[in-house]
Amino acid sequence: MDSSTYCASSIFGLITLLVVFTFHQAVKGSGRFAALVAIWIAIQCGAALAGYFRVTDTIFPRLLLVVVPPAILMAWLFLTGPGKALMDRMNVDLLTMIHVVRAPIEVVLYWSFIDKMVPYEMTFGGGNPDMLAGLSTPCIYYLAVMRSGMKWRWLVTWNFVCVGLLLNEVFRAVLSAPLLFQTIGLDQPNVLVLQFPFVLLPGVVVPVLLCAHIVVIRNLVKAHWQEPKIVSSGRAVISHFFQMKRKIAMNIITHCLLAGFLAAAGIQQQAASKAPRSARQPFPEKGFWVAETARDKKSTIVRYYAHSNHLVSETTEPELLDVRKLAVRKYLNEKLRKELEKDTTGQSAVKLYEIN
Repeated sequence: MDSSTYCASSIFGLITLLVVFTFHQAVKGSGRFAALVAIWIAIQCGAALAGYFRVTDTIFPRLLLVVVPPAILMAWLFLTGPGKALMDRMNVDLLTMIHVVRAPIEVVLYWSFIDKMVPYEMTFGGGNPDMLAGLSTPCIYYLAVMRSGMKWRWLVTWNFVCVGLLLNEVFRAVLSAPLLFQTIGLDQPNVLVLQFPFVLLPGVVVPVLLCAHIVVIRNLVKAHWQEPKIVSSGRAVISHFFQMKRKIAMNIITHCLLAGFLAAAGIQQQAASKAPRSARQPFPEKGFWVAETARDKKSTIVRYYAHSNHLVSETTEPELLDVRKLAVRKYLNEKLRKELEKDTTGQSAVKLYEIN
């Protein structure tokens, strides 16, 4: 590990500790929560150090396993009575201030881009404006908490906007990871989250930040959605009506979050489909290959060349190959290397290009 990577790892480790500590204080210092988080962090770190997440050619991506326990915990919070009672006791002020860490996280991501560990699309200049959430947090905290000069509706709106920024970053990270469904960052996949300690970004930091936003929105709406005082013989009926109105509002918020999630996915997929793709990355050191679909539409013809004037061999793969997938390109590059080794004419010694 070089000095820059060590420095970035140390900074991110401190950020993760700050996020976990702040969230722990927001839930009133729950000992059970602290124990669960400590065990979960230890499991992720051990798996990352053992290289478990670096295997990316499996049918089910191993990296997605890090989001399963946080998703179960969030479902428990929002769908069970004890979970809702816990959210009622959470400190909204701390859950607002916790987002200040998103600015240094973006700095670490840009540093990692320089070290060729994440694609350009993961940085601020590449269309990831999540840094704005971190930079605006101190101002929001000062106006909404310290001076109490911000209406709760504006604070809810800010949280919704920041949820959209966070989901945009999540989609970019997922679609640029070296998995079977990678569509962006083909020149430089997102290998950062496969390593220690950065695997804690999708496994701990992002779920905590997302949960903080949703809890703040829920608690603010619940606290400020006032029911008018009715003094009449029909008070019970009208009170029930406004209770239903509150439930409808909570359902609307839930559906808005889901709609935003789906919209961000659609926008990201559309942008990825329009982006130019390099179908032969990563480049082989010598020669090149050309793949085309056979006439039966069920197989793929692959031709291996030493250079533009020398065809080494032609093979037929018994299935359709999607050369946009990283695993397929690696497979064809390895086949090309073996075919060039079997070439006895000596012409394969000519290099088509070299990668610096």
